[in-house]
Amino acid sequence: MLVRSLRRRALEAEILDGPLHADAALAGNLRDLARINRWTGGDWLVHQGIKHLLTPLPTNGVTVLDVGGGRGDGVAGVVRWAARRGLDSRGILLDASAPVLQLAGGKAHANVRLLRGDGGRLPLRDRSVDVASCSLLLHHFSAAQAPVLLREMARVTRRGVIVDDLLRSHIGYLGALVLGCVCTRNRLTRHDGPLSVRRAFTLGELAALLASAGLRPIWQATIPGYRTVMAARPSGAAGP
Repeated sequence: MLVRSLRRRALEAEILDGPLHADAALAGNLRDLARINRWTGGDWLVHQGIKHLLTPLPTNGVTVLDVGGGRGDGVAGVVRWAARRGLDSRGILLDASAPVLQLAGGKAHANVRLLRGDGGRLPLRDRSVDVASCSLLLHHFSAAQAPVLLREMARVTRRGVIVDDLLRSHIGYLGALVLGCVCTRNRLTRHDGPLSVRRAFTLGELAALLASAGLRPIWQATIPGYRTVMAARPSGAAGP
């Protein structure tokens, strides 16, 4: 039954995809996601991908857009990472959810701006940021919607796109179940964690989505059975 259930993507909506309130449950879930990204190496892999996109380093600073970035821990980490390399760094945290942004406001980094907007229609000009990133977001979109998001991210960037997401696998699914039982009591995390894995794409499906959005990976790192991070540029763009 488990094998069959992971053969195709699940279609059920996650709690985070529905109406939300800026309450303790949502705050706890966003805190859990930040911890997971930090503990499992997701943040570090994103930094490696950004390093590849920013080679050579810009001389006039760097601006990073994080689409659906939760309470902002990820983009704040990127801003600090860039600042340690002597770059005038700024971040933009974009989310469609007002409650998420309300909670993010309490954690906002001094150089991170909060912006409400739809990932499928980003409220930014063409080539207005250096890098556009999304972490643990793409699986919330259908196979038809995901390329729209990726094309929008590519439109607003000068250097490229970072995609960081889960992989649909038995290892990831069992890991999410164990994590929910052992590491948290948050009902959102316990519900959405395993479902996120069931909604996730496989490596092959992710590659096809990037190609359909006109993006070519220039770097990729994968934690087998768990998640992958891809740095990509538009197919016609110059670069490695």
